[in-house]
Amino acid sequence: MKERQKAYLNSKKFIENNMLSSTGIYTNYLNKSIVSQEASGHQYLSESAGFYLLYLANSSSKNKFQNFYNTTKENFYYKGIFVYRLAANNEKKYKINATIDDLRIIKSLLVYDKIHKTNFYNNEARNLFRVYTF
Repeated sequence: MKERQKAYLNSKKFIENNMLSSTGIYTNYLNKSIVSQEASGHQYLSESAGFYLLYLANSSSKNKFQNFYNTTKENFYYKGIFVYRLAANNEKKYKINATIDDLRIIKSLLVYDKIHKTNFYNNEARNLFRVYTF
């Protein structure tokens, strides 16, 4: 196995086994106790969710994508936006967003449909994007 492929598989395994939870992907692996105003410590970010969704959309795992998108929407979606951060205990949603993260999540839906030759998420993406149009 090539070193690059081995490193990729080891990274993927580490993320899925150590940083992925039923809520999302932790911001930080080691820093589990710090909770601050900045996005640090053992929290969840919509940015990480969006990147992971893009990864899953490009993979052959339809079920993992669908499950993680549903989890992302359930945990991060709030009044028309994806909040940018959640506390590790999922008790506090920071009611602001980073539009680029929202757009990355929406893009993952379109990428999924294109790669898997479906229209499964087309309307979902359109409805989410409608929030950003005037």
